[in-house]
Amino acid sequence: MVKESTIVNAIMKRARSLGFWVTKIHGGNYQRSGLPDLLCIKGGRAFWLEVKRPEGKPTKLQLHTIAELQEFGCIAEVVYSLAEAEEVLGV
Repeated sequence: MVKESTIVNAIMKRARSLGFWVTKIHGGNYQRSGLPDLLCIKGGRAFWLEVKRPEGKPTKLQLHTIAELQEFGCIAEVVYSLAEAEEVLGV
């Protein structure tokens, strides 16, 4: 079984190699709940990625937040692998 952190790290490494600015979102008391795991920016576009293991599924709050980000014109998706993340990022 692959760890979520392994997928996150692979996505971050690949996105950075393609010229994206990338940050991992860490939850905390001063942050809004439900934000996706990764924020990748390139060419003025924001890509929010909620990373899950292949057998995982997002919470209702995560899905609501993703929909909200999409309404603001961001690309926001749930991904289960590096390949899916590359597709969302357009590479």
